[in-house]
Amino acid sequence: MALILQSPANTLYEDTDGLSLEACLPHGESPARLPARARPEGLGEAAELGMAWFGAAGLTYLVLTIVEVSLALRLNGGSGGTLSIAGIALASARPGHARLFQPPC
Repeated sequence: MALILQSPANTLYEDTDGLSLEACLPHGESPARLPARARPEGLGEAAELGMAWFGAAGLTYLVLTIVEVSLALRLNGGSGGTLSIAGIALASARPGHARLFQPPC
């Protein structure tokens, strides 16, 4: 429905298989502008901040994971063990195997 509402008036629609809808303009015509909700104006700074935040959060998670697993691997003189803080198991490791635990909610 959104495709039909955002398309120019002279758009041709085809339903060849009964499951999908194709829309195209007659030969030689091009849309004068993007549909109203497809214009990316006004979201530049907010989108950049959001992408930067998600990227920083992902890198932080990756770094913390590497630190936790490496600390767990160094327990017991390098033979591995379970890294716990305040009784909550964060990671366990042994040579050739590492496991990161999700904290309880």
